[in-house]
Amino acid sequence: MLLGLGVAALAGVLYIVYLDRLVTRQFEGRRWTLPAQVFAAPLELYTGLALAPAQLEQELQRLHYRRAERPERPGTYRVQGARFDIALRPALFADETRNAELLSIVAGPQSLESLRDSAGREVAVLRLEPLLIGSIFPIHGEGSSRAAARSPSSWCAATSSVRGRRCRARCVRRSWRWRWMRTSPRPIS
Repeated sequence: MLLGLGVAALAGVLYIVYLDRLVTRQFEGRRWTLPAQVFAAPLELYTGLALAPAQLEQELQRLHYRRAERPERPGTYRVQGARFDIALRPALFADETRNAELLSIVAGPQSLESLRDSAGREVAVLRLEPLLIGSIFPIHGEGSSRAAARSPSSWCAATSSVRGRRCRARCVRRSWRWRWMRTSPRPIS
């Protein structure tokens, strides 16, 4: 009876070790297969915010909102004098989910004067969706940045400390120049 109990315990331990190895082998390579995305902090709009109309429009364009005659589709906006009508996109924040909605903003010369929803109710604080700064695709072993397309030299300079010599060599091949490269006498390999 004691021998049978020992054999059953040994078989149970061997089965647990087998399952552990099976699960580990199955999920080992898939740990980081989803791309990681890096976002900027979202801009919070509220009455009295020091934001000129030109700055508000620039922020909307950075978020890829398109100017339209009628802002009916999410991601569009209309400017009529000092009034901005914005069709907001749905957004998922850490603490809330926002559905697509229409927002009207009256902007003064130096600050926002009022924020109202489509029903005409005053909105205390509204967050615009955050700007995607970059993403990392671990399967391919590469990272990308939306900022890189606009200023490749600053992107390479910023990532040189992280990526090291391979990034510097790649940037040289692409003719991206940094200030320190012109003054540095050492060859880059």
